[in-house]
Formats: sequence, C-alpha cells, structure tokens
Amino acid sequence: MNLYTKNNVKIRCQYLYFILLILLSSFAKGVMSLLTNCRATMIMLSKELKEKSVVDHVLVNEKPKLSLNQTEGKAPHPVNMVLKMMENLVPETPAEINETVTLFCNEIVSNCKPIFLDVCNDVSLEPCQCFFNVETYIASNGGSIQYGWAIYWIPDLFIEAEFHAVWKSYNGSFTDVTPRTDGEKKILFLPDDYMLFEGVPIENIRKVLKDNAFTRVLLKSAKLDFELKKKYHNGRYAHIPLDEKIKADKRKIEFWREEYLKGENIPEEIKKLLYISSPMMISQGNIPRNSLCPCGSGIKYKKCCGK
Repeated sequence: MNLYTKNNVKIRCQYLYFILLILLSSFAKGVMSLLTNCRATMIMLSKELKEKSVVDHVLVNEKPKLSLNQTEGKAPHPVNMVLKMMENLVPETPAEINETVTLFCNEIVSNCKPIFLDVCNDVSLEPCQCFFNVETYIASNGGSIQYGWAIYWIPDLFIEAEFHAVWKSYNGSFTDVTPRTDGEKKILFLPDDYMLFEGVPIENIRKVLKDNAFTRVLLKSAKLDFELKKKYHNGRYAHIPLDEKIKADKRKIEFWREEYLKGENIPEEIKKLLYISSPMMISQGNIPRNSLCPCGSGIKYKKCCGK
C-alpha cells in the first residue's frame, strides 16, 4: 500500500470518527432534553395535583367554623376565608320573644303571634324540604299543613323570617316535622294564613338591627344567593352550576370593595384580601402565574384573571 492510499484511509477514519462523535453528542443531548422535559412535567403535575386537592377540600369538605379574627390550623386562601366567615355566621332561633322579635313579627302578620315549636327529627324526611315533608307526614298521620314564617336572627345585627311549613294536628297543635341540620330542637314559628307555596322560592324577609358594612354586605350576599336559587330552581331543588357559584363569590368580594371605597371600617382579613386581589397588585406582576387566582375561583391565576 503506497503513502497516498494510507493517507486516504486515515482521513476517512477521521471523518467517520468525527461523524460518530457528532451522532453520539446529538443522541446525548436528546436524552438529556427528554429527561429535563420529563422532570419539568412531573413537577408541574405534582403542583397541579396539590392545588387540585386544596380546591377539592374547599369545595367538598365540611366548612370549618371560623371567627372574624381566628382560623384553625393553617390559614386558608384569603377569599375562601372571608366567604367562610360570612357563611358560618348562621342566624339562630331567638331564645325568647322580646320586643324586637314582637315588633318584627307584627310587621309581617299583625293578627298572629309567634310560638315556639318542637322539632320532630324524622330520619325518613329530608332536611330543607318542609313543604314536601309535611305533605308526606299528612299522608301517614292525617292532619293538615300550616304555612308561616320561621324566625331567626343574629343578635344586634339583623333578624329575618323564612317561609316555612309545619304539621297541624286534628286538635290544632303544631309540630315542625322537617329535620334540622343545625341540631336545634325548637323553632320560633309565626303562622300566616294568607301564604301558600306554589313551587316557587319565596325570599326571606329581613330587617337590619345595626346598619354597618358587615350587615350591608351580608344582606346583599343573601339576596344574590336567592336570585341564583330562584333562577335554577326546578320546583324542589336548585342545582346551581359551579361557574355561577364562582361568579357569585367574586361579586360578594366586590361588595366588600365597595364598602371599603366608601371609607367604612372593615375587618383586617378583608382589607388584606382586597389588597392582594386589587387590579394594581395584579398589574404589578406580584402574583405567580401558576398560583391560585386571588379572586377565589379555585383555578390558576394565568387561566383566570391573569389572561
């Protein structure tokens, strides 16, 4: 083999060596890129599952009792915290028939007086379905239906009357046959012979006892909830879509913002909420795009207010 042929073979071997190095390098880069993408995907899925579990806990689990200044365990999302505070301020049956209760009842029905009734927690009947429960009870025990108003209040804030029905026995005595979800053993009932249930929800009658930001927001929120219930009521139940509930929750937060802009004194937790969900905070880019949206929708900021 002459020198020229040897040089050609050597050059060809070098070319093959370099081509092999390039192929191996490309393959290695592809493998590293694939591993990096897989790792990023796993991290993203892990975060999404974690966020989803938090949202599911808020939407499905029983709401913890919260006060205006305290929470149990880890602090929840500010929006959910405020909404829970409002939801857990549940009106209760007055302990006695005082002057405030008497005047309120006279404004509704002037010719009847409120009376305390025992609650018969029949497990075969359904909570919050008094009109249908009484008809079912009559079919088995006779008697008749008596329409009227169940009286509740939050002392020093407001008092309200909820359209209600109880069972009337042959001797004229009344019994509330609808099971209670709050565990109360008695209700305060105001008979009303002029009212009838015709399958359409009837809004509660409310009277403010102390006019402040909290009562105004509470009553506007209750009215908003009733409008949704009436819109989706099918004669017995109201199946409200989740997106409608989210819109309503956003509107409730706006009620607080309106009061705040008026210069009203509101709880510190709500001030913090209004700050982090304000357009200025969002426009400054201080909210991570993959975090839960501060509006309380339960979805990522980038897919909600961050679009």
